[in-house]
Amino acid sequence: MSTIRGIVRNGRIETEGPIDLPEGTELQIPIPDRPGDSEPGWDNSEEGIAAWLEWADSLRPLLCNEPQEAESEAWLKRCDRHAAERSSRDVEGLFR
Repeated sequence: MSTIRGIVRNGRIETEGPIDLPEGTELQIPIPDRPGDSEPGWDNSEEGIAAWLEWADSLRPLLCNEPQEAESEAWLKRCDRHAAERSSRDVEGLFR
């Protein structure tokens, strides 16, 4: 996917130069989040928050048996080791 750089002036998007696209091409331009914007799709009204809390409270806990729990713990330790090794390699590469 290509990126087109532009700037908004007087409510219109101006590009840095000509765009090599067929006339009439429709574009979708994501608008960056601005400080203070709430997340789209969330109902932050008192009723919306109450409904979400009611839903969250209705969830049952995830239950695992001992072998599943041991397998999960082993997997997490492997992930930690991998992350530590990668981080160490990345840091070493900075000083070469």
